[in-house]
Amino acid sequence: MYSIKRSSRVNGPGVRCVVWTQGCSLGCEGCFNSALLAFEKKISADVKKLAWFLASTPGDGLTVSGGEPFDQLGPLYALLNFYKKYCDKTIIIFTGYAFSELKTLPEALKTVLLADAVVSGRYKKGEQWNNKQLLLPTGRIRAREMPPDGSVELAVSGGSVAATGYPV
Repeated sequence: MYSIKRSSRVNGPGVRCVVWTQGCSLGCEGCFNSALLAFEKKISADVKKLAWFLASTPGDGLTVSGGEPFDQLGPLYALLNFYKKYCDKTIIIFTGYAFSELKTLPEALKTVLLADAVVSGRYKKGEQWNNKQLLLPTGRIRAREMPPDGSVELAVSGGSVAATGYPV
């Protein structure tokens, strides 16, 4: 895991807790989260305790981004499974994998079905969602709640600045 933001208004509808995974095998040109590409441990956590912490955090739900969440498939599935046991908040996953790639892997498909929204498809700088597919497995999040609007949040911590959201 790379980072957790306990309160975000630009990573899905409402106020969301966001987890960024560390590591991505896709290598999309112009990646917005290039600091998250290397597969190295930044933060280690017990998945069950992390799920409890995230479920206990005030807000409307959890957003998982990266890096590439599906490159850590086992821990991602476990995290979302425990999270759903601990609360009834919504789950969003941003992935660079196309749904056609995910559905060929049984574990990935099981993980997709734990989410309320999955935004899938490679990152292409300047295109926002033109190449993305929005999957809404549960109907608890509606498509009109998910369009990118160009909003970005800045977080300052320990002398560094991080941006999150939907850059234009």
